[in-house]
Amino acid sequence: ITFLFILVSLYACMEYAYSNKELSLIIPLKDYQNLSLVEQEELLDEPIYFAFKDIEEYELLKSKGLNSERLIYWHNKSPRIMTQIQAKGILVSEYQNASIQLNPELADFSKQFSIGFSAELMKHRPLNPVESYGIRLRWIHYIRAQELQKTSKIKLAQRLKRALVERNMRAVFYNFSKKIPWKLFKDELLQDYKISLSPRRVFFNWDRVRLLFTCIFICLLAFECKFLLLVLPLLLLQYPLNMQVTGFVFVQISILHLYLSYVRSLRVGQEVLLVTRLFPLWMKAILFSFVYYFMMDYQDFDQRFYLARGVKLSFILLPSAVFVYELIKNYKYFIITKKSELFKRALLGAFLLAIIYLVVMRSGNTPTLAPSSFELWVRFQLESVFLARPRFKELFGLFSLVLMYQGFKKQRLEYELIAKFLFCLYLSTLFNSFSHFHTSFWFIYLREMNTILIGAFPLVVLVFCDLYFFRKRRATLHLGYFGFGNFGDDLLKLCLMQGDLDKKDIYIVKKHSANSHHKLEVQRNDYEEIFVHLSNKSGFSLGPGGVLQDRTSVFSFLYYILFCMMARLFGAKLKWNHQGFSPLKSRINEKLLFVVSLFVTEISVRDEDSFSYLCKIGINSSNIILKQDLVYQYNISSSKIDKEDHLAIVLRSWKKAPLKFWISELAKTGHRRVYFLFQKDLYLKTMIEEMDPKGIIKEYTNEPQAYYREISKFQKMVTMRFHGLVLADIFKTQIFALNYDQKCASFCKEHSVQFSLDEIDFSNEQSFKNRLSEFVSS
Repeated sequence: ITFLFILVSLYACMEYAYSNKELSLIIPLKDYQNLSLVEQEELLDEPIYFAFKDIEEYELLKSKGLNSERLIYWHNKSPRIMTQIQAKGILVSEYQNASIQLNPELADFSKQFSIGFSAELMKHRPLNPVESYGIRLRWIHYIRAQELQKTSKIKLAQRLKRALVERNMRAVFYNFSKKIPWKLFKDELLQDYKISLSPRRVFFNWDRVRLLFTCIFICLLAFECKFLLLVLPLLLLQYPLNMQVTGFVFVQISILHLYLSYVRSLRVGQEVLLVTRLFPLWMKAILFSFVYYFMMDYQDFDQRFYLARGVKLSFILLPSAVFVYELIKNYKYFIITKKSELFKRALLGAFLLAIIYLVVMRSGNTPTLAPSSFELWVRFQLESVFLARPRFKELFGLFSLVLMYQGFKKQRLEYELIAKFLFCLYLSTLFNSFSHFHTSFWFIYLREMNTILIGAFPLVVLVFCDLYFFRKRRATLHLGYFGFGNFGDDLLKLCLMQGDLDKKDIYIVKKHSANSHHKLEVQRNDYEEIFVHLSNKSGFSLGPGGVLQDRTSVFSFLYYILFCMMARLFGAKLKWNHQGFSPLKSRINEKLLFVVSLFVTEISVRDEDSFSYLCKIGINSSNIILKQDLVYQYNISSSKIDKEDHLAIVLRSWKKAPLKFWISELAKTGHRRVYFLFQKDLYLKTMIEEMDPKGIIKEYTNEPQAYYREISKFQKMVTMRFHGLVLADIFKTQIFALNYDQKCASFCKEHSVQFSLDEIDFSNEQSFKNRLSEFVSS
């Protein structure tokens, strides 16, 4: 679905990129004569067509020196042949196929145009003579009489300008000089267009391509909704009935499928999921609508009107069916009720009826209920900002999300019932938007994107206010390197769980370990579940460990910073818990770290270097608490067996570490060697088996308590890992530290570790030999 949606979005972008910015202008003689003499003289020299209705107007235009290439014969009904005139083409507003007799010389004119402001070239069947001989007038932008009285000439010009963009016009029939004067028309509209007698040719028969494309998309979407395959046999019906019935059935199946997907995806008690479920559902709706748009665009001009009417029927059809079904299903809830609830439900019912009345009265081009001056002002403001303003009927439908949220939160069925009706209405109006055959797909796509952004805004505000101010919270959500199969990080998680006496905290893990408490964990890829827990927890704890670092990956740093910002946005108190900070490589990341720290309630660090580093980047030292690493608080008994005179060796793969040399030297010590792999590392394991076949390898198997006790048996430890140092210090084990990172070097400095080797000396083989020899013999 995501891949198909990306394809559709690319198609919309490409269509916008190739939208025409070149116009042909046709002026009837009557409107030409309404202009001033100066304007008339200017237009004679411009590449503009002039339209005439009879022989007298024809002769008058010829007397002004205009040649036949700039003349258009315009007639309101099907004209008879006029052999005494010569013109570029003909415009016909009414016709009868049997009575059209035109000069064959006019045949090429229709191929010069695709769409005109007040006329559209129809994509007719091959036998329709209008395609061969001219352009039939078709009003494709209509301003209601009630609106016309409230709209100034400048606003009319702006509205017409938007129509030019929306319809991707290639020809404008300027017969409205009294409503929009020429100067205003020229200044407001023509400044962005090049006027030409020969606009870009767009004559190409896409019918078979579009039909094939439609069938392919129906088959692909059948993986989402198998019932769509039912529309394919309908294509075998006789034209035009096949596409009309197919289009209508396709729309009804699509709306019903999307509605059922919407209902199934909702979970009572987790109302915040409405935000996360909305956009995926909208993507599916755009895909289904895209197929319908292509299906309808295959039709000739007249047949598309009937197909569009079929969609308008679904305005009431499916929403009403949904409403009646839900009433019957839940009739007991409404019959057995308290009197105190009757008034509230009556108000909700009145609200629903008011919306239905408003939608019905405002549908069509001759509505009973005219828009107010304020609404017209809002429309113009939205158009100036968004270009394609949302349709108010769809915004009413999306208001259902607010009602659904309240219904889930308050466990009120009547809220949910009305919300379902309104959302079904929204889906119907969305498909109706794509039935506007004279509008470019990119414009409808943009309109629907703006609709979802504006329509979902009240829901986002409601969720934010609820989460930030009104929600009762408890417990903490923890995020760290949990569930990665690393012994040190799993040990930290055990320490956190040990401190959670109420057992209510939740831990975000990459995957569940064998002995973990699944009820207290949520996996990282389950974003919706994380979303729910973020909305319910009083605190969000990041760490412990060296989480905020960009040494291994910049994206890792940004990932955890994003979670911090989300948690604070949701109203949870933010805590950085027992963190270790190495200097960040990027100055931008340092700035970002400082900004986010301003929203942190408590910052605790595990070493002095981390404390100094945070102070260095500008964080107030009074806001930072210096603590020991959290593993020091782990309350579990170590091994009671006397410590063995063996070497515990904790290594890790590191590009600058000469592991082969180290292992070969360790093999020569004569001591029994036990290699502890804190996480799965096939490369290191293979190297140890090759270089030190007598060494014992103990891999971490997601059982931290047993692994903890095993390490406590040794008297000496050679370690690269930070938590190897911590455990050695806890068990009073003698340490030889290989400091691959600043955090290890800081630990050695604070705890006065006698034997250590910093990263800068890794390549010095003799230095390692000397230190190892001293360590073993000590």
